[in-house]
Amino acid sequence: NNKIINNDPSANAGFDQVVDEEETVFIDGNLSYDPDNDSVSYKWVQINGTSVSLVDQNKAITSFIAPTVAKNGDTHTLDFQLEVQDGKGGAGIDLIRVTVVNVNKTAVAYVSSQQTVDENTIVTLDASASSDPDSDTLIYRWNQISGITVDIKNSQSAKAEFTAPKLSKNTDEILVFEIQVSDGISETFSTETTEITIKNINQNPSANAGLDKVIVSNSTVTLSGDKSFDLDSDILTYHWEQISGPEVFSQNTNTGTITIAFEAPANSTDIPL
Repeated sequence: NNKIINNDPSANAGFDQVVDEEETVFIDGNLSYDPDNDSVSYKWVQINGTSVSLVDQNKAITSFIAPTVAKNGDTHTLDFQLEVQDGKGGAGIDLIRVTVVNVNKTAVAYVSSQQTVDENTIVTLDASASSDPDSDTLIYRWNQISGITVDIKNSQSAKAEFTAPKLSKNTDEILVFEIQVSDGISETFSTETTEITIKNINQNPSANAGLDKVIVSNSTVTLSGDKSFDLDSDILTYHWEQISGPEVFSQNTNTGTITIAFEAPANSTDIPL
């Protein structure tokens, strides 16, 4: 009688792979076979590298989630063994290596909350809370999107500054700025905008009653406040009041005009009014 010899199955774990971090990776043993056409069983085990959790490790195809790689240029090397058995004492083994590479992640721009500030004050734009998932060094670019144009200082830093413009009237002004953040590796910039509301601060008007006068008694004197002005270009109102000397304003004198006239009192000596 001829003795039947059992042949070992041939395990085939597939070609080595290079994969991205955090992706689902499949390793396939379907090219394994048994010379005797026996049914075979599969067993996948990890033998080296950062530990991962294998799904369906007793089937021809198993999978896992590739681990995170800390930074650009780094890799993780994972080695797996496939053992194929025919149930008759025969077994075959094959190895596969999976190299996991870093995938650069886009930086995340973050700018501090909207601000309301007074005109003619120094304003800080702050994007220092921006981040990069790979801890890459960030590049910053500040741009003004709308509003009265201002000079942005340190526009390529996390924190930039400008002087709030002086407003010419009693209205607020909104300036919009954009921060662009990049890790210097990706060509993509992450952007975010912020609004700065500039509030007008009312400035006191400057009163000017004109130069001192020397006049003769019983003559008509005209005083004018036309050199008075307002820094905010507001419409001015006027009120004249005598604070010393013989009274020259009558009850009928309109003291709420830009000019006022009165008759100098008759007197034999000089009188200051």
